Amino acid sequence: MACIINENECFENRLEIVLQELESSTSNKIVLDFPEIILDNSTKYTIFKNFKQFLKIIKSRKVLKKDSEYFENLILKLLGQELSTTVNWMKQKSDGITIKNKKGKNEINNVIKKIISTTFRCKSCSSLNVKFKRIDSSRGLIDKIICRDCGSTN
Repeated sequence: MACIINENECFENRLEIVLQELESSTSNKIVLDFPEIILDNSTKYTIFKNFKQFLKIIKSRKVLKKDSEYFENLILKLLGQELSTTVNWMKQKSDGITIKNKKGKNEINNVIKKIISTTFRCKSCSSLNVKFKRIDSSRGLIDKIICRDCGSTN
């Protein structure tokens, strides 16, 4: 009977250690804390005034490192696809982007979340700590996502 108690105590101690390790590892996860979306719907276009801030936050969390202009344009393209409309930079990139037709904050916010979760999140461990590797293949350039946390290639 004493052996079982010791095994239980060992199990409980080990469980406590594992839980502490999990807690400390989740605190190192990348969190993207975006500002409120600022839109101007005064014309037939929606102007997303602080789009550049969203990109800066993604870059600051090291989700995007190399070829940042390529990925800026990729996000712009994906945003246009998800909203089923045309999306372009303003004359000055710092002024934001124009979205053809009027769109609301909630719709744009949901699309941005979707793009980040499908494009910039590891499919194995859900980490945003990923890097992109561009591979030249017979189909053209392909972006492979490599997770810096679990090493998975998506």
